[in-house]
Amino acid sequence: MTLDKTNRKILTLLQQSGRMTNQELAEKVGLSPATTLERVKKLEKNGFIEGFRALLNADKVGKHLLAFVAVSMSSHTSASMAQFKVVMDEIPEVMECHHVAGNDDYLLKIAVKDVASYEHLLVTRITPLPFIARVRTTFILSTLKYGTAFTLD
Repeated sequence: MTLDKTNRKILTLLQQSGRMTNQELAEKVGLSPATTLERVKKLEKNGFIEGFRALLNADKVGKHLLAFVAVSMSSHTSASMAQFKVVMDEIPEVMECHHVAGNDDYLLKIAVKDVASYEHLLVTRITPLPFIARVRTTFILSTLKYGTAFTLD
């Protein structure tokens, strides 16, 4: 499946407003509702659309502290990396986990209630792992730009 001009427009519009009705989407791309729905279903089937979600306000749901956590591993075996993934999947406060290149091995985005909650998570769930060499935390003071949409040229 290719991303022609119409498919790119559909994806761009859905990134802006995932709650848009199929009728509204069809009108904006200039297709019939049936053709538009067929295209959206194909985009989902082919993995271009991974799902539709509500984006929540962290403060409103009690997650007042956001942090980026850089993790360096002492062991880089496939077993230790697989175990790290398993542990990260089990911690709901870990919003994102990226395997990165550079001085660190992983970059986490963590959302918790407060500093005490972060300390508890760090001391009980992350640093006890036997293959963790170093953890560096950067607390987010404010967010100047936040996006979830990809530009589609």
